[in-house]
Amino acid sequence: MDKKLKPQTGALSVSLLGGIELVKDGVALTDQVNRSLKLWNVLAYLIVHRGRAVPQSELIEIFWPGDNSLNPMNALKTLLHRIRAILADSFGEGFNPIIAQRGSYVWNADIPCVVDIEQFEELCRSA
Repeated sequence: MDKKLKPQTGALSVSLLGGIELVKDGVALTDQVNRSLKLWNVLAYLIVHRGRAVPQSELIEIFWPGDNSLNPMNALKTLLHRIRAILADSFGEGFNPIIAQRGSYVWNADIPCVVDIEQFEELCRSA
């Protein structure tokens, strides 16, 4: 039996197993739109850790480890700008899921998510 995410009204359905797909109100966005692996990994990280503010330093340490980049902070800000632009193109300008907050980024709590890995973990616990 194929169990697909059952989105609640207004929720963002997030599939991370087997590629990334975001679905909101029937509009789908997949990692095929933009092949930048780092972009999708940062987005997935923020979604998975949406219950807390993720410090910029944590994101830089994870996604630019030992990078000889002159300015990883600027690279992070540029990447987040690109993520926001892709999300706005797909889900509308009013869709603002990532909020900058005192040196951190946090997923907007007003945007509920149904995430496949969380559903999978729950099914494993109940089995």
